Amino acid sequence: MGVAESLALLDKSREKKWLNDIIKIFRRRRFGTEKGFESDIKRILIPTAGGPNARFAVELSVELARSNDITVTVVSFATGNWSPVAEKFIEDTLKDIDLNSVKLEKKILRDGTLLESLLNEAKQNNLVIIGASRRSLYYQMRKGSLPVELAIFSDVPVLIVKKFEGAVRS
Repeated sequence: MGVAESLALLDKSREKKWLNDIIKIFRRRRFGTEKGFESDIKRILIPTAGGPNARFAVELSVELARSNDITVTVVSFATGNWSPVAEKFIEDTLKDIDLNSVKLEKKILRDGTLLESLLNEAKQNNLVIIGASRRSLYYQMRKGSLPVELAIFSDVPVLIVKKFEGAVRS
């Protein structure tokens, strides 16, 4: 095995460790234990607009779903003739992710505003995992942030995730 292959394996194992650490933190904070909460979750909703943090949300949900009987629904929003773009967002988000033994649904939301559609769809799920916005904190304070608004107004738990991009970018 060459150096490049070893580094790739090390990188994958670190990534897996990060996923496991996030799952443990979520379990502890939400359920007071590091095991057993998955039995309460039957459906996970993943909204996407194609960003890297949405990919991370899918990776996390797949890890949860793989060992439990959980259905993962990946959704995007489209109005008018924008359905092909929304479908591409979903396909790009799922690209190269191992989805074996995972119940996966794909859906395009079209009714109302983006936030209203997501809130309605969230009601049919037990958990929403959404990627954090890549916009600056200043921009988010001025204009708002969909992940934060979803977390505030949702009736179900919302987990906002951000993939580690190095000390300077995250």
